[in-house]
Amino acid sequence: MCNHAQFLKFASTVALGAALCSQMAVAQDAPVTPQAAEQGIGEIIVTAQRRSESVQKSSLSIQVLSADDIIRNGANGPRDLNTLVPGLAVSQGGTFTQTFIRGVGDVTSNAFGSNGVMYSIDGIVIDRPTSITTNFFDLQRIEVLKGPQGTLYGRNSTGGAINLISRRPGSEFGGYITADVGNYDMVSILGAIDLPVSDTLRMRAAFNAARRDGFLTDGRNDDDRRAGRLTVEYKPSSDFSLLVIGDIQHMGGKGPGGVVNPLPAAATTAWSGPSDPAVLAQLRAMSPIALLPDANAAFMDGNFRNLTAEINGNLGFATATLLAGYRHVSTRSQTAQPGFDSIQNDKSDQYSIEGRLSNQSTNLKWVVGALYFAIDQSQDTTVLLNGVAPFGRNRILYPSIPTRSYGLFGEATYSIMPDLRIIGGVRYSDETKKVSGSNNDLVTGRPPVNISGSQSFSKITWKAGAEYDLTPQNMLYATVSTGFKAGGFSPVPPPNLEFGPETLTSYVAGSRNRFLNDMLQVNVEGFYWKYKDYQVAILGPQPNGINGIATYNAGAATIYGIDVDLVAKLSPRDTIRFVGEYLNAKFDTFIFDRTTAGIAVATACPIVGPVRTVFGGPVQSIDCSGFPLPRAPKWTGAGSYQHVFPLANGGNVDFKGSFSYSSARYLSVEYTAPTKASAYATFDADLTYNAPESRFSLTAYVRNIGNKAFFTGGSFQPLSGSRLFYQTIGSPRTYGVRATVNF
Repeated sequence: MCNHAQFLKFASTVALGAALCSQMAVAQDAPVTPQAAEQGIGEIIVTAQRRSESVQKSSLSIQVLSADDIIRNGANGPRDLNTLVPGLAVSQGGTFTQTFIRGVGDVTSNAFGSNGVMYSIDGIVIDRPTSITTNFFDLQRIEVLKGPQGTLYGRNSTGGAINLISRRPGSEFGGYITADVGNYDMVSILGAIDLPVSDTLRMRAAFNAARRDGFLTDGRNDDDRRAGRLTVEYKPSSDFSLLVIGDIQHMGGKGPGGVVNPLPAAATTAWSGPSDPAVLAQLRAMSPIALLPDANAAFMDGNFRNLTAEINGNLGFATATLLAGYRHVSTRSQTAQPGFDSIQNDKSDQYSIEGRLSNQSTNLKWVVGALYFAIDQSQDTTVLLNGVAPFGRNRILYPSIPTRSYGLFGEATYSIMPDLRIIGGVRYSDETKKVSGSNNDLVTGRPPVNISGSQSFSKITWKAGAEYDLTPQNMLYATVSTGFKAGGFSPVPPPNLEFGPETLTSYVAGSRNRFLNDMLQVNVEGFYWKYKDYQVAILGPQPNGINGIATYNAGAATIYGIDVDLVAKLSPRDTIRFVGEYLNAKFDTFIFDRTTAGIAVATACPIVGPVRTVFGGPVQSIDCSGFPLPRAPKWTGAGSYQHVFPLANGGNVDFKGSFSYSSARYLSVEYTAPTKASAYATFDADLTYNAPESRFSLTAYVRNIGNKAFFTGGSFQPLSGSRLFYQTIGSPRTYGVRATVNF
């Protein structure tokens, strides 16, 4: 087993965290005095609409996690957001992060995939799902936007967007260092320092290093990361600023892993990995499993380099912004899962540049802009099938997978009356994808299949809405917006090589409210989505005579529900928070062909029509219409209670207890018993001593107190004949001590 590890803790910024969505308002409040505001709920400022604004004055479907939320909940990566954001489900497909909001996302597990929920950091898209986790350090906040972001963000954000915002340089010399030790031999260290060189030039350096043993008994799901970031801000006047951010990141260890379902009776824990002796004994009895996994051979070696530059200048009639970014990804990894292992080498170079003009006056706020995005990728994957044929291998080599995307966009908010505003926005997107490579099947001895293609997609997406202030503290709003996710390629020969885009239209009505002199916040939002041309990966016969997994546009769905966000300041020392979501997400139509050969995966959906022969293999149509979308639980929620005990020396002791809940949900489109994850609830607690004047703090914490096993994603192992479901499991009980020194 490894030693030490895990991380993520950084000092704190301000901002309460957890503004979610809304619906109707009621009542009138008196104006808030400065003194009452100090004792009440603080404002959360976001930049999701390319301008600074309070969440309570915005019609965005958004939840915000502050720096304090991130630290206290141990949000060291995207999977840690599962228990913090209702409606969000983050899983792994090998080393690829899979993210869903309200059932909309992507099960990407290779270089061909694109997330339906787009991540960005400091305005730059993180296109490759392998390079998301290492950005979670020294963050000011995380903005989780739910629903299509087809105007300001554009490409591949059908389900939403997750914006990471790093901390900016301060005006005074200072910083912090945080050390964290815990079970599973976890050791992490995080720090940052502000260096104001002059009145016009400021710098901030931040670093993060962590190691932790794996949560799985075979050592998988460990943590081994290092990262450093340098931020330079030059502001010679109020009319001009230059921000440059550079970072370098590394991720190592054995890498992500999952657990098998059903778990053997002899397994000692729900976190028994596939290489655990009890699991191996079961796998040996499950013919024709192709390969017994060896976690000792598993590794993850990811190296990332990133550079961002942002220029802002006052032109008089508008502020001009130029935002440019470069991201380099180089990963080598070997998985260890039942049925087959794979060795994967991925590289990509991403370039983007965005130009914007914006301005705001009493009656009008507007932004227009253009974006160019390009990424060049290569993928070399070797699938090991030693159990089927001695030393047999299947090599998938794609040296060229380029994407080019252009976008023109504009959005405005206009006050037609002092209390009534209308919103309008539009975006034109044009995207071209290409692929060139080969699939060399060394198991069957068939000749290599050369695969190449090119596709272009263009789409106009838009947003319209209105906001109405009942009082200065109560707002109603309604919006309609659209988004699309481009089509792409599957690693199989034509005609199944290509698939088309998917689209989503979102209708939202909500309200944001503050009552009792900012002591009570009640935000409610209802949403109704129409989701078309759902992209799904299906196993079936391919023209080269073997079964392969290809992506098809096979479904349409209706998604609706309600979000609630409550914050209550019971006293200056006591705060209760709750965010929750009810979700109904079902397919209107979902019909596809699936192989009926010996490796066919069972399904609970009705079979329609006779067996047919396609490319020499038997298939049958499956009708899953009316079934729920995978990874879309009906009920999710998170809540907390916080109490601060003041001390005579000027310091305090801060206690926080929190919980997270999710109802049962399906993890994949087979809808059989193994694919249905049970409901779960987890509980966390922490106790912090804060020294006078915030000189230092000492925290003891425990997360997932009940050691509850919960699952976020999964898929059947094709060679198991529907007897083996491989699924991603959440973190077990963890505990530790964290110390922070501020200087």
